[in-house]
Amino acid sequence: MADPGEPLKFDLWDAMDMIGGVDRPFDVVFERGDLTLEFYKPPGADLQESTHTRDELYVVARGSARLHRGDEIADVEAGDALFVPAGATHRFDRLSENFATWVVFFGPEKAR
Repeated sequence: MADPGEPLKFDLWDAMDMIGGVDRPFDVVFERGDLTLEFYKPPGADLQESTHTRDELYVVARGSARLHRGDEIADVEAGDALFVPAGATHRFDRLSENFATWVVFFGPEKAR
């Protein structure tokens, strides 16, 4: 049974209000065990430079972009879900002005 203090719903507009531009393009929305839900709205460009130590799912909430994962490239838009394994180099480019995505980190930490 869920703890009554845990949220039932995560609202897109509430998540977008948590974000603060270049200095804060993402924020943690929820954490439990080995799962972390974040919201990410890059300020015109994806400034990620390092790989992550956990597997990651992106669920595009708004807009469109292009995702590079290693040598693979995919055009993405709202409603698309994307998988990036731990340690994989990846970044978004060609972001629309309104691009925003949910980010789900899950599973155990893995070496970079």
